[in-house]
Amino acid sequence: GSLFSTAAFVRLISLGGSTGAMVRLSIVARNVTTALSMAITAILGGDMSLAAAFVCLTGVLGGTYGKPLMNKLGITDPITRGLGIGSSSQGLGVAAIADEPDAFPFAAISMVLTAIAATALVSIPEFKKALIKTATGL
Repeated sequence: GSLFSTAAFVRLISLGGSTGAMVRLSIVARNVTTALSMAITAILGGDMSLAAAFVCLTGVLGGTYGKPLMNKLGITDPITRGLGIGSSSQGLGVAAIADEPDAFPFAAISMVLTAIAATALVSIPEFKKALIKTATGL
């Protein structure tokens, strides 16, 4: 879900302009841990250094604003909080929610499962083609 929603969004806003296919492919795996995001980006044909930068930015934003945003939205269920932070903000988000003992395990599990699922799915040729087409239109 997050791979395709990110791919569709970066194409919708024309990130990188008319020659931005590489930039778009580099941001697709922004919510996966850095090492696996770089592997996914290599599979897709993006720039791994850009991917690492986007992952770090996503983690910093999620770790900084994830909890306050969930508080403001009234999201109090620890499972929901953990799954939301872990699947979107990788390790920095998980570290930020470590002070919530009921949410922390779900954050850690969802971070790992998101990374594994994304890596496995991108390895499927049909999935890879569909994701590239969504991000680039090619």
